[in-house]
Amino acid sequence: MASHSPAQPAPPTSQQNRWPRSERASRKDFLAVGAIALVLVVVLAASWWGSDARRVERTQVSTLSAPAAAEAAPTKLRELWRGSSPQTLAPILLAGGVLTAEDDVLSMHDLRSGEVAWTYDRGLPLCDVTFSNERIVAVYRGPKGCGDVVSLAAGTGEYAHTRSALAEDSATALRSNDSTGIVSPHRVELWRSDLVRTTEVGRQEAPVKKEEQRYADCPFTSALTRTELLATTQHCEGEDKMLLRLLKTKPERSDVPEDLHTFSVPRDGQLVAIAQHHAAVYAPTGARGDGTPQLIVASDSGEVSHHPMPAAPVLADLPQDTPGLPVTADLPHNMTWWTGDSVVGFHPTHLAPEFTVRGALGAGANMADRLLVPVEGGIQVFDTEHKKKERTLPVRRDGLAAGAPVHLRVSGDFVVEQRGDELVVLGS
Repeated sequence: MASHSPAQPAPPTSQQNRWPRSERASRKDFLAVGAIALVLVVVLAASWWGSDARRVERTQVSTLSAPAAAEAAPTKLRELWRGSSPQTLAPILLAGGVLTAEDDVLSMHDLRSGEVAWTYDRGLPLCDVTFSNERIVAVYRGPKGCGDVVSLAAGTGEYAHTRSALAEDSATALRSNDSTGIVSPHRVELWRSDLVRTTEVGRQEAPVKKEEQRYADCPFTSALTRTELLATTQHCEGEDKMLLRLLKTKPERSDVPEDLHTFSVPRDGQLVAIAQHHAAVYAPTGARGDGTPQLIVASDSGEVSHHPMPAAPVLADLPQDTPGLPVTADLPHNMTWWTGDSVVGFHPTHLAPEFTVRGALGAGANMADRLLVPVEGGIQVFDTEHKKKERTLPVRRDGLAAGAPVHLRVSGDFVVEQRGDELVVLGS
């Protein structure tokens, strides 16, 4: 008997393999899509029109290159060019350029020629400008106070980072080699290189736990920072002493300061230097108020030492409880402070005074293995190792009043002086 295989199902037709037919778009659908796109364009345009970006004007003419390090201190100097910078206190030198700030516009000039390499105008009032990590950091006053911050690549002016936060209406820029920040009457902040805040000390807009911000009602008088240490001075109402606080720059929570140690120092003291684990306060009448000037050095582990100091003149008539930053320099082998008529060099670790350059008009800067200090009639070349003057290079400063501050910085074999509102570039 013949066997038969079971019947196989018929293969599916091509019609059965097709996806369901899509619906055809009607004219109304196209009109609806067009209307939605138009609304999005209008919203984006309105957002741009009201944003900070619309006000920003940036131009780049050339790219800068840093000069080679100087092999020795100069034997003579001549003026190369000069420019106006009323909104900086001291020269800002990076990437082979020098920054000027005038009418809230930043301009980076080639050190060699003075030609403008790039400009940046945010369209906001400039509170202060500083530098760190090869970037310019500018603090602007926006609708929320001096909390509109931008960092720019020094060589090109290209945008790097920005931050916008509530802040007070006045602020002074604070910097170290690792970070930047601001000091204001009731608040100190530090930011890392991408402008993310690492710590805030003082008043907060919306504090969760008030006890986490100690001394929040005590105005700040000064602040300095270096590597992982932040030093602040504050004066509490009704107290005849001032608080010197040594804090971590990177606490576990940025909104909860971590005090390493707190000291009471004379009310008329001035914070003048900071090292990795120490901070120094100049006390014009001494630690005990007996009239003998002293340097009070405090460590983050609680130790205190006292050192005799030459008398320093009053540096500025600041309104009471307005923060003021000392004029300092971080040299390869010393920290220095300009007292108003002298440069004092401190040991880089424990901040004991090591030398004094009298007759100084500013803190000075290092070139090769020598300290260059602006003095009347020129620039003194000082040997910090043997603590002695070598020579004075004559420099004409026509029109500058006798004793007026001269803030000096060095890049390669270029020397740049800020004399009041003017920047003057000198070369061999």
